[in-house]
Amino acid sequence: MSGKRKIQLTIGDMYGWKKGQTSNIENDSNTSEEVYNTQLQQQFDEIFGSLSDEETNEVEEEVDNHKKMKVQTKRKFRMEWLDKFDWLNYVRRDDEIYMKCSYCEKYRMSGPWGLGNGCTTLQHDALVTHEKSLIHKDAKARWISALERNMKPIPEHVRQVENANKERVISTMKVSYFVCQEDLSLSKYEKLCKFLIDAKTPDMPKSQEYSSYTNRKSANDFIYCISKHLEQVQIKNMMDSPFFSLMVDESTDRSLEQHLVVYATYLDSKGLGPPISQFMKLKNVMDGKGKTIYDSVNQLINDRGLHYKDLIAVSTDGASAMIGHENGFVSHLKKDTPNLITVHCVAHRESLAAADASKKIPELLYVEKIANKVYSWIQNSPKRSNELNDLLNVMQIDVLDVLQIHTMRWLSRGEVIIRLVKLMPAILTLWKNERKTSSWYDKTRIYSIQFCLHMLADVLGELNKLNKTFQAENVDITTIGLALEVTISTLSRWFLRK
Repeated sequence: MSGKRKIQLTIGDMYGWKKGQTSNIENDSNTSEEVYNTQLQQQFDEIFGSLSDEETNEVEEEVDNHKKMKVQTKRKFRMEWLDKFDWLNYVRRDDEIYMKCSYCEKYRMSGPWGLGNGCTTLQHDALVTHEKSLIHKDAKARWISALERNMKPIPEHVRQVENANKERVISTMKVSYFVCQEDLSLSKYEKLCKFLIDAKTPDMPKSQEYSSYTNRKSANDFIYCISKHLEQVQIKNMMDSPFFSLMVDESTDRSLEQHLVVYATYLDSKGLGPPISQFMKLKNVMDGKGKTIYDSVNQLINDRGLHYKDLIAVSTDGASAMIGHENGFVSHLKKDTPNLITVHCVAHRESLAAADASKKIPELLYVEKIANKVYSWIQNSPKRSNELNDLLNVMQIDVLDVLQIHTMRWLSRGEVIIRLVKLMPAILTLWKNERKTSSWYDKTRIYSIQFCLHMLADVLGELNKLNKTFQAENVDITTIGLALEVTISTLSRWFLRK
């Protein structure tokens, strides 16, 4: 817009003051206060004296309204601030309210909140600003420290801090022990600790700092310390036992490295408690020869401080490297302990007996092929699995999963054959209706194959019961002879009956 700018009136223009009229009064430093007041009163009298009574009343009304507006906009202290800020106190003095900080006032901190008369700015922002200040934080820290010291003596307070750190270390050690016990990767340790910290689990570190023992290296150190402690406990218990026995087996892992696993059995409570079987050591060996195995076991016995005079028995599989007459592991061991009792593992003997029986009865080898075929045929197709379950329900047969023979689990063969016999009616029905498997149906329904299936189910079922008795955690030696007699009697009765 191109119009002239409007001239804004001032308060001096409203009351008829001329520019520079009071400048002499303000700038004259030699004028006394009495002269100044006299001249100022004369100016007011001249202004208000020229006004009529009505105009004077209007001016006085405006002044009164202006004072009321000032009173209405005056800020007030809010009582809810006391609930939000626990350190806040307020003081009423001459109808005025001043805000004070109990922390700063106690420790005489500088500023209006502490040594001063108080803060007159009755605003929420003033409270927030003070709470974030370094002076307030310092005073609050002194308050908390003094409060803890007053509650408990200093030595007890220090002991409590040490116990808190101790509980956190114990908690992280338990986590590392769980990771090791469940055979998990150590990388899972850090994630598991993070999960427990986020879940606010008691006695866990507050954050994942390096000093909080939540990293992978700390887990490795914990596992090493725990293993050393358990090893010392095991050595002490074995030395307190009047005698002990060993179970030794050799295996090869995926990387073609050969290992020797050693288990020990001893009596707990210095020979007065039950027998305990525990893992002793997993050692790398150069080869699977009997002399190599003997040297490794001999070094282990010497390192643990054990004596051959307390070794009464050893259990192995039937490999020639273990029980060979001249160069076997047992032969070398008997030179140190002539009265050593050697035990051939019953689970291995069952597997060897099944292999020897297969040499004389070729159908037994075919039975194992049928078991593996049924497992792969069902597991590779969810449709067939559903059809099998539906058919089992129709035939009023228990719905069971098809099992697989595991070469490393010696008792699995018996469980697989027993399960296969139960599922055989439904399996033959499905094979008969499916053209692609009609050849397997023709081979499986042969009488000799079915006879071998049922015979193995009966025999291996009884042998598995006997094996589980031998492999129990606490074996009652007095019941072993009776269990053998019952098994032999049952098998002999079946043989004579057939």
